[in-house]
Amino acid sequence: MSEGFEPVRLGIAGTGFISGVHAACAQRSPYVDLVAVASARGRASRERFEGLDPAVQLLTLDELFASDDVEAIMVC
Repeated sequence: MSEGFEPVRLGIAGTGFISGVHAACAQRSPYVDLVAVASARGRASRERFEGLDPAVQLLTLDELFASDDVEAIMVC
């Protein structure tokens, strides 16, 4: 990575199968900082994401869209 590079702070909207795949890939990438996961059915839960970093916030969609911690949102 180039000097001064900051990873993109990513939020994931969705808690289905493919969002778990994307979350795992995001956590392995040096270019992405996964900061939040949100569910359309209330607050997301850790049971849906194996190996999710404890620092990742579990949010509702409204909280995700309003978050100042998130720079980009992946809709899954």
